[in-house]
Amino acid sequence: MHLSKQTIIAHRGVHDHGTPENSLAAFQRAIDMDAEGLELDVQLANHRLVLKHDINEEETANLPTFQEFLNLIKASKYHGFLLIELKGSEGAQELYQQCRRLH
Repeated sequence: MHLSKQTIIAHRGVHDHGTPENSLAAFQRAIDMDAEGLELDVQLANHRLVLKHDINEEETANLPTFQEFLNLIKASKYHGFLLIELKGSEGAQELYQQCRRLH
């Protein structure tokens, strides 16, 4: 992959017009707009890796999982780069293992 001097990175996806940040819809919009990279925030919540920047325990049930994000990437045949920010140290091993399975 060649990166130009000016690289377009969709920070938490494209989340305007009511599309929530770090949602599967926001990342699909970024892919559809040919973003060169996707930045996402991942946290461990209730023993699941979920996409969220700031998290409250009561809202974790409806959050997209990292595995759902990977499924979207595979299905869309996205070839850009991923910039994954792990919030906190918990979940690092699981995140690493799921990323390895991506290839």
